Amino acid sequence: MTEQTLNLDDVTREVADVINNFELVKDCVIDGDIDTAKTLYARTLEQAKKFGRRLAYSEIKLEFGAVFDPNC
Repeated sequence: MTEQTLNLDDVTREVADVINNFELVKDCVIDGDIDTAKTLYARTLEQAKKFGRRLAYSEIKLEFGAVFDPNC
């Protein structure tokens, strides 16, 4: 298996996506759309697991990529 390299932007983007999706699950539950919530929860959980595996086997470079502008 080839070792993948992630930078802080990659990690931040992925974590933000997972958090956002879990917030959507919460919104679906509040709205009473339980079937959509279950489907979205399962997909988000799988996304989080895949990211966790990538994170465990990847080198993390403590640098920001081109997407992040610290002057914003």
